[in-house]
Amino acid sequence: MTEIVSIQILGRTLKVNCPLEEQASLQQAVVNLNERLQELKQRHKVISSDQLIIIVALNLCSDLLKSQQGNREQFEILMAKTERLEVYLEQALLKARRPLSSV
Repeated sequence: MTEIVSIQILGRTLKVNCPLEEQASLQQAVVNLNERLQELKQRHKVISSDQLIIIVALNLCSDLLKSQQGNREQFEILMAKTERLEVYLEQALLKARRPLSSV
């Protein structure tokens, strides 16, 4: 079930639909966004709200893409390790199935 939630971005109140179970996450996102906007606003004194929002959106998209790339690389490393482990296990099983040679 969703509810209409009021949020404030740069002093502007917006109403958004949000599932009940995601409201805490939404509020955290609003705090994070406002912090980023204020930080950028302090660094660039003469910049419009629209420009601030666009720059922060681009920065967030860039961060997301970097994170996704890092996750992809970690996944590929994990898959390679898993494949090597499978080979080692298969070799160990083959070795264990061989009959013992008499001494």
